Amino acid sequence: MPRSGPSDGTGGAILIQGSGFSNETEVLCSLDHSFYEPLEISPNVIKCPMVKAKQGADFFGNVDFAVHIGGLSHKFTGGF
Repeated sequence: MPRSGPSDGTGGAILIQGSGFSNETEVLCSLDHSFYEPLEISPNVIKCPMVKAKQGADFFGNVDFAVHIGGLSHKFTGGF
């Protein structure tokens, strides 16, 4: 959440809601095939950074989005 944001990266954080998340586990956010450390991890939410689009400020469209938790990866259908 949200499903999309501005290409200039000023939309705040991307929230992944669930349960059982832990700072003890290696967590990485993957946006457009680049990896980023999460901004914050709580038991129910991972906050991933919303970064500027590699394609520029006028980019419109989806990019791949995934979260990697402890060696397992989950790719979100439709991207971000």
